[in-house]
Amino acid sequence: MRAVLSYDATFFAIVLAGLHGDAKAQMGRCYCKPFSKKRPKIQLCPSLELAADMSVILARHKYIDDARDGKKLAPRLGMAYISPAYKRAQAKRPELDAATEWGIERLVELERANCPELDAAADAFGVALRGMTEAIGGISAGEGKALSAMAYNLGKWIYLADAWDDRERDAKSGTYNPFAASGADWERAEFLMGYSLASARRAADLLDFKENGDIIYNVLDYGCPNRTAALFGGGK
Repeated sequence: MRAVLSYDATFFAIVLAGLHGDAKAQMGRCYCKPFSKKRPKIQLCPSLELAADMSVILARHKYIDDARDGKKLAPRLGMAYISPAYKRAQAKRPELDAATEWGIERLVELERANCPELDAAADAFGVALRGMTEAIGGISAGEGKALSAMAYNLGKWIYLADAWDDRERDAKSGTYNPFAASGADWERAEFLMGYSLASARRAADLLDFKENGDIIYNVLDYGCPNRTAALFGGGK
């Protein structure tokens, strides 16, 4: 899971640990910097185990998608490298793997059809992330719905942000891009991304974070909006 670490998985690790309150730190050395001095290090706990499994499952399906896009060597090497970890994660979390696979397959169908509906492709990725959170235990039914709503809307924002950032490169390579297919301008893109973030923030308000609340709200209130502004030339 360290080899495929992403901001998405890290954020969900912070959210899950915040909801369950099970992440504890003790002094230790970084696995990737074994000769550095000891620093506070989060110990393995159910929330981090789940986030790690989510990370590996998402990475595997991303490699498959990259292979479909014509990339040959890198995704195949990636799939071979994480195969043992993926098999363990799939065996422990079959419902997470199934939800991710359904959403990604739906996304592939839309891309192959050159879908002109901007929101449809973003919806498919949002559904994939929502599905990964629906089987999370240890929280109330109401919080489960709120967490799923937050994951869905963040998934939409992530997909749209990546698509807008990649639109020129996709145009050169002939790869599907929802903005090119739909003809949507920056105003439409900015509106959808802002709406998705606002919806994710409202869902977060319904969650009872035992820890990490300030970090989570910082990401939602400042980090993601600043990233949106930077994409459209309005901020750093």
